[in-house]
Amino acid sequence: MNKTADGQTLVQINRPSQRCPASWHERAANGPMVDKFFALGALFGVVGTLGYGLYLWLVFNNLLPLVGSYPELRRVHALVQIFLFFGLFVLGFVSQAGGKMLGADLRFAKIPLVLLPVYVLGGIAMLFGQFWGACIVSASFSCYAIRICHVCIGGCEHPLQAVLTVLGLSILAISPFLSLENPTSALIVMWGGYGTLLFAASGQFIDSFLGGSTLAGRAGVLFLVLHVIGVLLLVFGSASKLKYIAVAALAVLLVYLFATSFHKWVSSFCMNPFGFAVVSGYLWATAAWAVLLVGRHASFDLTVHILATGWAATLILAISSQVIAFLTGRKYLLPRNLWWTLLAVWQLVPLGRGAFHLFGIPSWFSLVVAASSTAVMMCWATSICRAEWTMLRLQSVLQKGEALKSCG
Repeated sequence: MNKTADGQTLVQINRPSQRCPASWHERAANGPMVDKFFALGALFGVVGTLGYGLYLWLVFNNLLPLVGSYPELRRVHALVQIFLFFGLFVLGFVSQAGGKMLGADLRFAKIPLVLLPVYVLGGIAMLFGQFWGACIVSASFSCYAIRICHVCIGGCEHPLQAVLTVLGLSILAISPFLSLENPTSALIVMWGGYGTLLFAASGQFIDSFLGGSTLAGRAGVLFLVLHVIGVLLLVFGSASKLKYIAVAALAVLLVYLFATSFHKWVSSFCMNPFGFAVVSGYLWATAAWAVLLVGRHASFDLTVHILATGWAATLILAISSQVIAFLTGRKYLLPRNLWWTLLAVWQLVPLGRGAFHLFGIPSWFSLVVAASSTAVMMCWATSICRAEWTMLRLQSVLQKGEALKSCG
């Protein structure tokens, strides 16, 4: 209370704060955004892996009757996995951690949150053969590539990672217009698009968590040159040049492992679940190209599926769990022993997908592969979605607190 000059008492009334409570859009933009991409990606991963992939796998092994067109089911499976599963994880990771990975201030801010529903709409439209859906997905990857180019031209701490990221996003920008049920096109997207981005992203974790080295220097330049040559061979080569393509890819992996000091971080294989996932992922990547080089029944389709299940999916499971665990203040997203078990069980998926073609393992083993993929995907997707629900509830509580404070 205040008094006037003649002694009268004035009652001071506090006016409401002029600042309105932060909108949902503002809170989400200022807070973490990767969890939203990952949660949607996990849901589509369940649809693509279990809804379509598992069914096609059992049909392929004569354990279930075919309902519908096999080529059409294969097309939808490829689109869901490539764009609505892998694609959402790539865009989410670049949105959240791209600046740190490249050593540049990307300032994506609110753009990814506007892009997310638009991108998902485009991906779903592609399932129904809509050309405008392919244009939306292509434009999404293109926007990220252009933004990174614009920022990194002005300078960044890790130019090699910037080049790899732009290269991978550029290939993904073209991918919606390719026939992805064709194994050659799918391999171009998997190795040249997502593979390139995995090289850039996993290098950050190898350096920070596993005691390896950053991809840089002359070894990094050699890796980049060999990788570009390998991708060009894949794009412009032919089925008769399988061995040359395989040799180029194996050389790329060898240089990458050498440049990141594989002899240092391979020991993490037995130390923690994340190390186990990264080491096993790169071993599967090597195996995928090795079978193309020496396997009697080698094919691009076999290599694509080993890369997708053994390398890409394993790293996505590990990196997404590590990121979400960090955001929720936990060391592990799942109990440590359970996470160990799930990652070990997941190794049966690329093993079964490759061994069936190479060694003719009895068809009953396909049920083991099916059970393994179901258990791992359901546990992992559930943990991702539960963490996202917890974070959304926390944001809601904070919003109510801001509203009360602003009216005080």
